[in-house]
Amino acid sequence: DAEELRIKEETGATIRCIPFEQPEGLKTCFMTGNRANEVAIFAKSY
Repeated sequence: DAEELRIKEETGATIRCIPFEQPEGLKTCFMTGNRANEVAIFAKSY
């Protein structure tokens, strides 16, 4: 989606993992501050 593409363009990081066990409670996108549906692990490959 748009947030994932923005993160990739601005940082070079891509999604590496979407954990099966998600934390409870409100989740917020670190890039946009918008509400998020799930937590994703981003990393940059070298």
